[in-house]
Amino acid sequence: MATEVVIPIFNAFEESKACLASVLEHGCVRPLVVNDASTDPQIAPWLKSLGCRIRLLTNPRNLGFVQTVNRSLQHTAGDVCLLNSDTVVPSGWLVRLERALASSPTGGFPIGISTPLTNNGWFLSVPQANINNRLPGNVTVAQINERLMALPPRYPHIPTAIGFCMMISRKVIDRLGGFEVAFSPGYAEEVDYSFRARRAGFEIVCADDLFVYHRGASSFAQSETRLKNRGRNLLEVFWPGECDRIETLVDPIPDRRELLQSLLFTNDVISMSASP
Repeated sequence: MATEVVIPIFNAFEESKACLASVLEHGCVRPLVVNDASTDPQIAPWLKSLGCRIRLLTNPRNLGFVQTVNRSLQHTAGDVCLLNSDTVVPSGWLVRLERALASSPTGGFPIGISTPLTNNGWFLSVPQANINNRLPGNVTVAQINERLMALPPRYPHIPTAIGFCMMISRKVIDRLGGFEVAFSPGYAEEVDYSFRARRAGFEIVCADDLFVYHRGASSFAQSETRLKNRGRNLLEVFWPGECDRIETLVDPIPDRRELLQSLLFTNDVISMSASP
């Protein structure tokens, strides 16, 4: 059964347009787009104009990211890739996530979730971890991916997926259901979900041959810091000490950082905090 792509949208019109344009250009599936009662009047007619190129759900009221994802999962049947609306994907992105998901070693625990490298995604940010690596103006997402594909993928095991782009196997969804609603409207829900998946016997890997651009905080811009702090506090309640252990994690992708250092780390790179 083909992987299903789910893209929740709340406002962030320009970012959402760029995201869907890249998915439709480089995808082989009709994404399931969920309009979470956007207040921007441009969103609804634009999504309607895409017609049969997408599957469209519209929330009757704003549910927030967590409950929007949970609603969308009820409309899927296969593996699911959750994709933030402020991302840009390259050619072959879905196949590379699928390969990572299928990379379980003989005799090992099954892979339940895969997630790619990015410029803005906690310890999977490149070239520098834990910041928003702003891309130089003369570098494209396609160029970054071409550089990455010079190395064979290793699919390193990681303690948690990063929620901007995560492919979840159907077995995990059938076992766990959706996100924990205590994390509504959003932030840190994917960390809790990853911990639950690992407790259920699934592994999580990085698709280290894939880079997906992530702008960050487009829908939650005005409340980002508050929601991040709240999410971190909830993780400490549900999983005491686990985030501290992640922060002392041995870097799973040093070769990728070295590979991209000369391409991305230039004098005009602007760094911004990007921890969950």
